[in-house]
Amino acid sequence: MNGQVSRRTFLAGTTVLGVSVFAAACGQAAPAMEDEEMAPEQQEESQAEAEAPAGPQGEALYWHRGFFDFEPWAAEFADLNPGLTFNAVGESDRLNKFKTAVAAGSPPDAVDVGDWQTVELGVTDISQPLNNYYKASGVLNLAEFWPSVLSYLTDAPTGNMYGAPYAPDLRVMYIHGDTYLEVGLDPENPPTSWSDFDTAIIQTTKFDGETLVRAGCPPFWGSGGTGLWLLLLWQLGGDVMSDDWSEVTINSPEAVRALDWLKNIHEVQGGWDAIAELRGDGLHRNSHLAEARAVHYYATFAERGQWFKENAPDLNFGFTPWPKPEGGKDANLGGNHTATFAINAPNPDAMFAWVEYFLSADTNLRFAKQYDRVPVREATTSSPEYTENDPFRELIAQQMPFRHFYYSGPGGTEARTHAVGFVPDVMAGNITAPEALEAAEKGITELLAGWNERLGR
Repeated sequence: MNGQVSRRTFLAGTTVLGVSVFAAACGQAAPAMEDEEMAPEQQEESQAEAEAPAGPQGEALYWHRGFFDFEPWAAEFADLNPGLTFNAVGESDRLNKFKTAVAAGSPPDAVDVGDWQTVELGVTDISQPLNNYYKASGVLNLAEFWPSVLSYLTDAPTGNMYGAPYAPDLRVMYIHGDTYLEVGLDPENPPTSWSDFDTAIIQTTKFDGETLVRAGCPPFWGSGGTGLWLLLLWQLGGDVMSDDWSEVTINSPEAVRALDWLKNIHEVQGGWDAIAELRGDGLHRNSHLAEARAVHYYATFAERGQWFKENAPDLNFGFTPWPKPEGGKDANLGGNHTATFAINAPNPDAMFAWVEYFLSADTNLRFAKQYDRVPVREATTSSPEYTENDPFRELIAQQMPFRHFYYSGPGGTEARTHAVGFVPDVMAGNITAPEALEAAEKGITELLAGWNERLGR
């Protein structure tokens, strides 16, 4: 049970206590408030004040993506906080609806967004910064949180933080164990280098004549999509932007090398079109691993708890980080679910009360364990209460310091398109990597210049 008391609630009850303590310290008795000295209307006002709740009340309305079942958590929250309720509503096209609702003056209190969308919503006055809420909280200490979880929600020039992160994730290479055994490989000893990975992909790829029937590694089928190429860029020491967002750095030798390597592994599997044909349409992405159409499959750790346990409980799979290039760096691609508050939220205090409950150490731990998500706190992620001697979770804790994500500043939504939209054409041979990167650099540079002018930066 979580009996949280926020600083706002605590401060509300300190004034009268302070008067009594001060009077006692001076050797005086605190004056009594006698009913007979008060007029009837004063007595009614005094009684109403005494009965008034000390903290926020009412409903917090949240629009989300439908990934999680919030009902049990909402019930516990209501039990712990009489007078408060949390209403989570799944909304398709929730972001556009959110913008429209804010403009119309009828938004929910908060909406579920991706990291790359959060700051842009804030600097355009669609969502509000939460810095003051965090400072006043007696429950949440951001110094305990993973830095990478917070940095993607923060506008670097102003320090304004525009969201409450509650479901960070990382990605892992799932390996179809039975296929590994079939071709003489050991799923307990997966490849660790690009060169060894090349060999494993060739060994596990299967053709029927000229038709691809099993892909050794279709790199973009998992939850990272074509954004996976950035993982290789980070491993090689490159990035899309400089850390302070002042320079676009995507057009680099490291980027060319990453894209060329990915194109090569497409070619040994029959090429872009052959892999796309094997993928088909309308199938759940995780079914490709479960049904052995893909042998190496890069997706979130959360797929285990959110999909495989229910839909493929007998699947024999190994797991490993994405192999590194020789001399390369550790890197991982991590997303998040973030609650960003409407600038004109009808009940932001109630919404933050929910955040304090949901991100409390105990609740966040239980939620992360249920869905194989990453706890927001560093210490919790490596704790035995979270890892429970589970090698899968132990790998999460080991990989979290290497977490990266897309550029998340103003213009992040369009910048993401520039940074990954060209990948299919490069893989299909319609454009070279240097040509694509030059165009991406130009597009992102012009985009950010426009945003800086708009924001006066």
